[in-house]
Amino acid sequence: MPTWNYQSIHIQSKIELIEDTDKLKWILETMTAQQEVVSDNPWSLEDAPAAYIDAMCRGIIGFKLPIDSIQAQFKLSQNKTAENIAGVITDLEKLNTNDAAAMAIKVAECNHR
Repeated sequence: MPTWNYQSIHIQSKIELIEDTDKLKWILETMTAQQEVVSDNPWSLEDAPAAYIDAMCRGIIGFKLPIDSIQAQFKLSQNKTAENIAGVITDLEKLNTNDAAAMAIKVAECNHR
């Protein structure tokens, strides 16, 4: 019998726009440095003309999402027999994908396997 296993998270937040250009540039500098750290020739905002960065910043809408609440829910074959759970885990592993392997681990953990 097929079954659906899932994990979901619902986050409630109120968006806050970042309209301060200096703060937006700081965020871009920080994110760029994090992504470029593995590059043999890392790029930084200072490598581009200031007018170009200013023009790009006018096209970016920065925002923050301060979390008000988090609700998590999951169904990981808890309502199945031990035999069915073992089959679910085996079939997920046969899919040979990272997502399926992660779900197989979660099903096993949730059902104390």
